[in-house]
Amino acid sequence: ADPAEKFYDYAHLISTNDELRLREELQQLSTSSGFDVAAVIMDDNEGYSSADYADDFYDYNGFADDGVLMLINMDDREVYISACGEAMSYFTDGVVDDMTYDLVEPLTDGDYDGAVSLFVQQCSVILQAPPQGESSSVSTQTPPMPRNTHWPIFMAFCRVST
Repeated sequence: ADPAEKFYDYAHLISTNDELRLREELQQLSTSSGFDVAAVIMDDNEGYSSADYADDFYDYNGFADDGVLMLINMDDREVYISACGEAMSYFTDGVVDDMTYDLVEPLTDGDYDGAVSLFVQQCSVILQAPPQGESSSVSTQTPPMPRNTHWPIFMAFCRVST
């Protein structure tokens, strides 16, 4: 993946025009904030958990040391937000929990474009505020690029048939 793109729709759920707009929004926020802000929609987790997939996608695709990534995992019907480096001071466990809670509605409605747009808006507000501090779930023996390690919201956007 090209880290300059910032948005990856491997599930092909977003129209071409909306995909271009989301890439631009994510790129502008990344440039203005100094943090890489990226989003991925995928429909094959290749046997990985959402946390592992999001962390590996960020780590192995040339993103900056400091950033945040939202994964919409269509395979497991989960949303997961992963932060690393200095971004962890902004995206603490509580902040990420609030973000994912707010993302449930557009995801449940099948509004994936709206969910990514909301993520961009959330990140913009969060990155303009003072950092909240370190994530409580990060131990002192972390790997070189520590992560927020909270539980993803399972079945966050399953549709109920009536």
